[in-house]
Amino acid sequence: MNNSNIFSVSNLVNYIKQQLKSDYLLTNVTVIGEIGNFTNHYSGHWYFSLKDNNAFINCAMFKSANAKLNFIPENGQQVIVNGNINIFEKSGTLQIIVSNISLNGKGNFYQQFEKIKQKLLPLGYFDQERKKPIPLYPMTIAVVTGANTAALQDIRKTLKNRWPIAKLYEEYALVQGDNAASDIIRALKKADSYNCDVMILARGGGSVDDLFCFNDEELATTIFNLKTPIVTGIGHEIDTTIADLVSDKRAATPTAAAVSCCSDINEVYQRINKSVETMSNYLNEKINYNSQLIDYYQSKLQAIQQSFINKLSQIELVKNQLKQKMSLLMINKSTLLTKSFNQLDGYLAKTKVILENKQKQLNDLSISNNNLLKSKLEKEQNNLYNSIVLLDSLNPTNVLKRGFSITKKNDQIISSKNQLAIEDNITLQYHDGIVYAKVTGKD
Repeated sequence: MNNSNIFSVSNLVNYIKQQLKSDYLLTNVTVIGEIGNFTNHYSGHWYFSLKDNNAFINCAMFKSANAKLNFIPENGQQVIVNGNINIFEKSGTLQIIVSNISLNGKGNFYQQFEKIKQKLLPLGYFDQERKKPIPLYPMTIAVVTGANTAALQDIRKTLKNRWPIAKLYEEYALVQGDNAASDIIRALKKADSYNCDVMILARGGGSVDDLFCFNDEELATTIFNLKTPIVTGIGHEIDTTIADLVSDKRAATPTAAAVSCCSDINEVYQRINKSVETMSNYLNEKINYNSQLIDYYQSKLQAIQQSFINKLSQIELVKNQLKQKMSLLMINKSTLLTKSFNQLDGYLAKTKVILENKQKQLNDLSISNNNLLKSKLEKEQNNLYNSIVLLDSLNPTNVLKRGFSITKKNDQIISSKNQLAIEDNITLQYHDGIVYAKVTGKD
């Protein structure tokens, strides 16, 4: 191998760039086509693609050039651009550096798309109210896509990693060409007959005409009438088809569709373990507290019992002392002593009855305390159950189930419309998943 002919990547790309600059035709070129993927960057630069039925090319129009225009281009517009052909070294992408843009009417694909959209709109095909919820924990998932495609492989891999417990049904269809729409309809009806929990309709990226089979009116009607909830992942994030609008949920890509139709099993395990740990800690705290309470009352009861025993011992001691003193007075005092002893015996009998009553009261108090402790423990258990119910009612997912949603932009929660601008991409978090949307207007 002759090492003198080996280029570094940078040298090769730079060489191609210099060759493009040296071609007079490519330094001042005029191209007609349809705008797609338009991005108005915060820097002020514009980035978009220019396409027709058979090809597309990337374009960039810097702020210094687009500041001279009196309009901002839109996707689907037919335009004429002037500029020079260049190559962006970082990505190795061929592009037109645009110096001027003029309108030439709307593109054919965009016109067809709008025509079908406006026809289906009054029929309720796009209404949010009729869209079926996507289950969080599907056990059966049907996939309709091209056979042996990258989209199919991405979906398989994603579902295996996120939700491997679901059974997967696959129906293959043509996803490009004149017969694609009818073949997709066939596959969707077959997949719908499996009665799965959710269905995915997917296709990888492509040009506008590659994806146009997903704008078919009959296909839209089929999707609308499916009994199985359906998630679409067609093309790239910037691509939107009629099938996406009719589906129950639209995802940006096939991989995103697989993510949208199920939960992450690892996150589910973590939530379960965290809940078990939290409730276990709460129960242990309650049990420890009630155990201490029982010990406290038992100590009090033992103290009362010991006090009665001590008093009884004192009375017996006094009795013995009296007997000893009376024995010294027995001479000539027998009658008096007998009377005194009778009185003493009567007093002792009454004392015994009092002590027996006190002992009974003590036993009743012990039973009452035990019943009180049992009632208090049952009350605490009920409080614990009510706390669990309250915690569950405060769960954000259950709040979302009552019809609320959380609006986010760039993962930040939006609490006011003033935080949003036209064309901002936002997400709507429902209890059963996420909806991706774009701000088209504000009141």
